[in-house]
Amino acid sequence: MAAASSDVIPDERSCPGGCRYEPKWDGFRAVARVDEHAGVHLWSRRQRRLNTAFPEIVMAVFDMLPRGTDETP
Repeated sequence: MAAASSDVIPDERSCPGGCRYEPKWDGFRAVARVDEHAGVHLWSRRQRRLNTAFPEIVMAVFDMLPRGTDETP
């Protein structure tokens, strides 16, 4: 999640599951995960839970992403 400068944007297929890019202006970066029980987990790169700070994002993730979105081993 740490921002990095690049002269070229990697092809979308270069990441497992595809890649999405957006400019980082100001604010927060977060990772969202929907577990196999449809529980949404939103956290910062420093591993701080952000669910209570951004309930609208939690609901959007719940509505838009399927269960098991992040299959971490």
